[in-house]
Amino acid sequence: MPFSLIICLIICKRDSLFASAYVKETLQDSVKELHQIVELMQKPFDIAKLIDTIEDEEVYNELKKLNVDIDVIQAANPTHEQIMDLLERLRKIGKMRTF
Repeated sequence: MPFSLIICLIICKRDSLFASAYVKETLQDSVKELHQIVELMQKPFDIAKLIDTIEDEEVYNELKKLNVDIDVIQAANPTHEQIMDLLERLRKIGKMRTF
């Protein structure tokens, strides 16, 4: 296992993010080695997109559309997994209301 993966497993508070031109191979290798959810970005990409991904920008924007007070959420310093869980639960509530 590469040293960078070991470091990430020790200190990362979110799921792993890999940037690779070889997405399929990277996904297969990371699932075998890490046994956890990973997020992949296909190279090439723009640095702003990488920053947005790391900072959960798209998730926060979707939460804003659902009238969530983002400042309160960010103040709690949630993990990526917690933010995604919140979004999924709010989506389910929204779907239940449409019936």
